[in-house]
Amino acid sequence: AVTLVVNGDNLVSDINLNVSEGFEISFDNSVYESALQIPFGNVSDDTIIYVRFTPISNGNVSGTIILSSIDADDVEVSLSGIGLALVHNYVAFDSERLAFGGGYSQSSTQTFNLHDDLTNIETIKMFVTLRCPTGGCDEWDVYANVKVRDDASGELYELGRYITPYWNDNSQLDRGFEFDVTDFKSLLSGSTELRIRTECWNDRGYEVTVDFDYIEGTPDFPYYAVSRVIAFDDWSSSGVPYGISHTLDLDKSVAIPSNSESTHLRTIISGWGHATPNDSDGRGCAEWCYRTHDVMINGSSMFQHNLGPLGCASNPVSNQAPGNWQPDRAGWCPGMATDVQEYDITSMVTAGSTVNIDYGITTASGTSRYIVNHQLVTYGDANFSLDAAVVDILSPSSKIEYDRTSSVCEKPQVLIRNTGKTTLTSLVIEYWVNNSTTPQTFNWSGSLEFMEEEVVSLPRRDALWDDLSGTSEDVFNVEVKSPNNGTDGYGLNNTLGSSFEIPDVFPNSFFIWFKTNSAASDNSYTIEDQYGNEIFKLSGLTNNTNLGSGKEVH
Repeated sequence: AVTLVVNGDNLVSDINLNVSEGFEISFDNSVYESALQIPFGNVSDDTIIYVRFTPISNGNVSGTIILSSIDADDVEVSLSGIGLALVHNYVAFDSERLAFGGGYSQSSTQTFNLHDDLTNIETIKMFVTLRCPTGGCDEWDVYANVKVRDDASGELYELGRYITPYWNDNSQLDRGFEFDVTDFKSLLSGSTELRIRTECWNDRGYEVTVDFDYIEGTPDFPYYAVSRVIAFDDWSSSGVPYGISHTLDLDKSVAIPSNSESTHLRTIISGWGHATPNDSDGRGCAEWCYRTHDVMINGSSMFQHNLGPLGCASNPVSNQAPGNWQPDRAGWCPGMATDVQEYDITSMVTAGSTVNIDYGITTASGTSRYIVNHQLVTYGDANFSLDAAVVDILSPSSKIEYDRTSSVCEKPQVLIRNTGKTTLTSLVIEYWVNNSTTPQTFNWSGSLEFMEEEVVSLPRRDALWDDLSGTSEDVFNVEVKSPNNGTDGYGLNNTLGSSFEIPDVFPNSFFIWFKTNSAASDNSYTIEDQYGNEIFKLSGLTNNTNLGSGKEVH
């Protein structure tokens, strides 16, 4: 709490103090209220008022204390604070050396004590940090993952998969690779066995740290349960063969709990190895070719997991030279967490029954493998009937993940999610910079089912940037309000802030020097103005070519 000293001269009545929502006041730093009164007999004395911050939402919060007395002008005291959810951090593996040879192992399995009480935990995030040991990192991009053991079944569940960078670590990311592992709540409590694996084939390897953030709040669901469907993911060699016959069982039946209200299927797929002949574009399977994988529910093809390009050249882990990290692989990139796709199958299953899930991929010639993991996640009834959340700010942002694409000049982009049972069809989005008191407003409309997300591009308005400081302390703020013109069910997920830096300003004419790598057909670059208009593009490049004096841009 902070303190405020109040006294008055020549007053004729009591002093009344009223504080706005998000703050409370007290005489004794023990009992706090939204309103206090200093009796007339004490108004000329120095009275200490304690003020504490009690935010009902995350992000920047502003408020006031109004002091009033009869026949005297009101006095207004400005208040501000930043609302942050309470986070419990647990470090599991701490700089654990994984390598091959030199007395090291490619895997490590240990038991850790994690957060016990999950009743008020809204989100669990896992972070995987890689550091190069003395002597340097592995020079190759290799398969790696983190697993947790289910005590009831003895099975290991993949929490997150990633491919290591060439030659380097992931120190360009503030906390390494980030995974939302909330779906695994039931397995991440108390004494927990974890396994990390990195398929390095030399004695350098990596020093691996895994830690968890347990973030307090009201969960979207009262409970979570996860079941294994198929898991051919132990090693890169453990995947489903592509191009040769095999006896792996890809058709599984899974029981749906009787108290399940929502059921989702998580799929993680990444290709490894090279089958021949290559596709017509020269891409060999399964690492390079773009393929669509079918997921069948109760005998019908319902979903397709498309292993297409992710934009490897925009990977913020960009210190991988001389590795061939920029060309797009099929659904993954060196130095990046593997893509997870999730499908809502609630309408296709019945609680208390069994669902049949089958996985298929078109056959081919040659030898390669797809490392496949399917998990079924079931949830209890949603805690909120009508609720919307702002999940992330993509632009403007100083996050390294968005550093190559985030722009302050045009079209702020935010990620929203429907966190209520009711279909979300409209939403008021307010956004502002720093402590502006005149936020911009955008009325979003669409259709989002429970837990569906959408990236929203907000209109650029010149007045938005009036409060820029021009320093690294600038903050872009966003708040979502009035879902479906109603009352939002949970305020703590409505507001978010993102620090950012204003972009460099270039002269009207400048040069760009560019040298291609050995896969130039995968490379190009485009320059756009602040309105998204393309003003220059270079493509159709030749391998290992230096453009010499560069390209002039006007």
